[in-house]
Amino acid sequence: MQEEEQVEGAALFSEITLNEQNNSGQSGAALLTDLGDGTTRVVISAPSPFENLQPAHIHSGTCENLGGVVYPLANVEGGSSDTVVAASFGDLAEGTFAINIHMSAEQSDVYTACGNI
Repeated sequence: MQEEEQVEGAALFSEITLNEQNNSGQSGAALLTDLGDGTTRVVISAPSPFENLQPAHIHSGTCENLGGVVYPLANVEGGSSDTVVAASFGDLAEGTFAINIHMSAEQSDVYTACGNI
């Protein structure tokens, strides 16, 4: 996991870099925050040249070897998404997962940005 931090009296969090894929022009970051109750908040900020809703997911594997969807995330709309997933921060940090943004629901096989957790 990239840049994991603990601030005294605050939740554990990590910022993930989302790298452009397929010359999409889209990149950004995802902030994962431990909510302390076995859930994790995932906030995506990835300005998009596209006006449509973009599906986003946490997949098993890495950006280089992406597996299946493990946790669906809220669609990226206007470059942002905010979701609480039923996974502990520790499970996400210790596993092999990637956050992936798709071009659209119709073009879900076209990936626009991805970052390894």
